[in-house]
Amino acid sequence: NKIPSYIKICESSKDQCVLINVKVTPRKSVTTITKAEFDADAIYIDIAAQPKDGKANAELCRFLGKLLRISRSNIQLVSGESSTTKLLRVQDKAATEIVETIRNELTG
Repeated sequence: NKIPSYIKICESSKDQCVLINVKVTPRKSVTTITKAEFDADAIYIDIAAQPKDGKANAELCRFLGKLLRISRSNIQLVSGESSTTKLLRVQDKAATEIVETIRNELTG
């Protein structure tokens, strides 16, 4: 079970987390994963929110929290606050579980 290129596992002395590269497209009618190829540099997600006042970032974190069944407090935006390319830090979920959940979401 290899981990896709868009996911990196980070381990520090106090906790383990997963970093996920995301490319978002705001102003869509529904928030959904559109593409997550194994060798891609990012997972692609359409966001049903405006990229204004942090609304798209909040919607991204809400969506992933619900999808992964974790608290939004376990998802942090590391970089890309005002960019369509974002780096998210996810705690309290193993990389293999994240990959499986994303795969299931895409295949329906």
